[in-house]
Amino acid sequence: MKEIKTGGIYKIRLLLNNEDDDVLNNNNCDGSGPHSINPEVRVLPTGGDSNAILCFTCFLRELQFRKQRNKELSKESQFKLPSWESLKKYAYL
Repeated sequence: MKEIKTGGIYKIRLLLNNEDDDVLNNNNCDGSGPHSINPEVRVLPTGGDSNAILCFTCFLRELQFRKQRNKELSKESQFKLPSWESLKKYAYL
C-alpha cells in the first residue's frame, strides 16, 4: 500500500496491487475505482434529481474532471465543486 497526498489537504491510501478485492470492488461506489480503503461513500449531486454515490478517491477524480471542464464552460453552465465534508453520507447496510 502507498499513501498519496492530494491537493495538500487529503491523504488517500490506494492499493497498488490486487491484495484486497473487496476494496478494489467497492459495491457501494458508483465510480470505476481504484477505490478508497475506507468503504464510506457519500452522495454527490449531479444535476436535477440525480446523484452519484462515491468513495473518497472517486470523488476526488470527479472533482478533478469538474475543475477541468469548468475552464471550458460558461459561468452559468459550470459544475459545482462541493467539499467532501459537505456531502451527505450514504446509508448502506
